[in-house]
Amino acid sequence: MAALTDPDFLINALIAVGVGALVGLEREHHRDEVSSYAGVRTFALVSLFGFITSYLTTQDPDFAWVLMIGVLLVGAFAIFLAYIKYMKGFPGLTTPMAMMVTFFAGALVGLNLLFAAAVVTLVATFLLVSRRRLHRFVSILEDDEIIGALQFLTLAVILYPLTIELDLQEPWDVFNPGGILALNFILLLVVFVSAISFVSYVIIRKEGPKRGLEFSGLLGGMINSEATTASISNMVKERKDLLKTAMSGILFATGVMFVRNLIVVALSDPTMDTAFILLLPAAIATAVAFLLGLMIKSGEVSQQKLEVKSPFAIIPALKFALLILVISVISYAANEYLGDYGVYVSAIGGFVSSAAVAASLGTLVYTSGLDPLIAAQTIMLACVFSCINKIIITRSIDKDLASAAKNRLMAVTAVAVVNTVALFIISLVV
Repeated sequence: MAALTDPDFLINALIAVGVGALVGLEREHHRDEVSSYAGVRTFALVSLFGFITSYLTTQDPDFAWVLMIGVLLVGAFAIFLAYIKYMKGFPGLTTPMAMMVTFFAGALVGLNLLFAAAVVTLVATFLLVSRRRLHRFVSILEDDEIIGALQFLTLAVILYPLTIELDLQEPWDVFNPGGILALNFILLLVVFVSAISFVSYVIIRKEGPKRGLEFSGLLGGMINSEATTASISNMVKERKDLLKTAMSGILFATGVMFVRNLIVVALSDPTMDTAFILLLPAAIATAVAFLLGLMIKSGEVSQQKLEVKSPFAIIPALKFALLILVISVISYAANEYLGDYGVYVSAIGGFVSSAAVAASLGTLVYTSGLDPLIAAQTIMLACVFSCINKIIITRSIDKDLASAAKNRLMAVTAVAVVNTVALFIISLVV
């Protein structure tokens, strides 16, 4: 009876009920559409059942069998529910699987893992609520793109555990987990960055032609601003009437590049020290690029489709990983033999991918203690080279577009240069 008067038990029991009710509320809402036979009360009870079985296990290890029996009972009930739905003409495993997840969420509460239970519940509810959106999301992708994404994720799932288990000897130990060039951290970073880029890619595929080239350029910068600039420039080569729209698209892609690099460096350096230093310079450069793009009166919306490669395909993703690794090695070697300031050499990588430079230097700040200010200076310098590269790209593809966009792109480049100089001045003052 002590447990019944224990405030923690009572509070956690209520949390377990709330966890189940949240999932059940969504299932109840879709009862008419998917013929759901389980609603708020059923899911709340399933979660409470999971809580009780795991709570008993924590009180006495001899009760571990109760949790196992609970798993089997809920699993059998979920299978029975799936069978009933099938017989009624509503095939599908979403509700039965949601029931199993809800049971384990309640079990997590019983183990006092409240944060884990909250994350599981929120993710499950999000997936249930966004059913239609996810279906539309998949429907706009071609078979090759879906296969490429699955191949990359499969490769990541296989490679990531292998990189975690790496135990190389000197001098290759720098690639081991916790090492200066830890391959597992680089691979994880590539997965995160590719995922962000892939979401932008899918939105472009779905909404780009409807919203115009400016919109596509805006999201294209999250994927690869250089590739986006080249794609837009090639469109103008074929259709001169798109010149003003193309200018806006390229400026938006350039502005988003700064935002993307800020996100990348925040992911690669969880301390956020580098991101904090870059926040104001990146915000200023982005604002200028957006403002210059918005000032262009481009007229009617272009229905042109932006041609960029899926960032979740194996080849682009692995190229990005290799680029991060190469720049990291160069930065590490320069830091070892030339001191901290030798890292500036890696900024030249901005001509290929400023995001790779941001990822590499953020990783070195986190793993080897590189000065965040030096990393921020180098990343901003890489952004300058990336801006210059866009001027070169437009010039090499279409001279009319290059002539029209030159002043605006040079203005954004100048702002990036000023921001870089400001960061160098800060290092002299501090």
